[in-house]
Amino acid sequence: MSTQIINDEWLFKVNSRDEISKWVNNLKFSYFWRRPSFRDEGDYIKTTVNFTDKEDLLYILNFFNIELNRLDENSPKPIPGKKYTGLEFKEFKNEIKDFPEFEQPGNSKIHNRKVFVWIENKEIDFIFSGSDKPYEVSNIDFENCLHIESIILTNDLVQKVNRDIESNIGCITKSKYPAL
Repeated sequence: MSTQIINDEWLFKVNSRDEISKWVNNLKFSYFWRRPSFRDEGDYIKTTVNFTDKEDLLYILNFFNIELNRLDENSPKPIPGKKYTGLEFKEFKNEIKDFPEFEQPGNSKIHNRKVFVWIENKEIDFIFSGSDKPYEVSNIDFENCLHIESIILTNDLVQKVNRDIESNIGCITKSKYPAL
């Protein structure tokens, strides 16, 4: 079975070969994701860290100075099938499915660096994108991600890094793109 890859014209449509090469060759635990088509979400750099339970989750988040907000058990929740305006829907909080007493971190800052954090299925996703333009990766996003990688290294979290994204077509790796 051959590995599916993105053609060069699409791969380098937004970012240059030099930029992508720099990112792919310098990221240790993170991956540049190039959306495979127009239908997909934008491009991003992603780092995923696994956790085992609530205690482990809170332990890991502490290294990143992320404190989860507790949700009030009376917090409003959307009613399935009911239509809401954008303003009404903004009032609902995204809960962490495994721990519904906590709100998803979402758009966050780690040591003053912009990152989107999502927790689901025993994984913490750190997603970097849109620092310059929405849905696009820039060198600012790359630098922000390197900071997260340094926290992973410094705090001996390397064994918790999830590498499952590597097999997806949109994940740009040195092994799939040796010319980078």
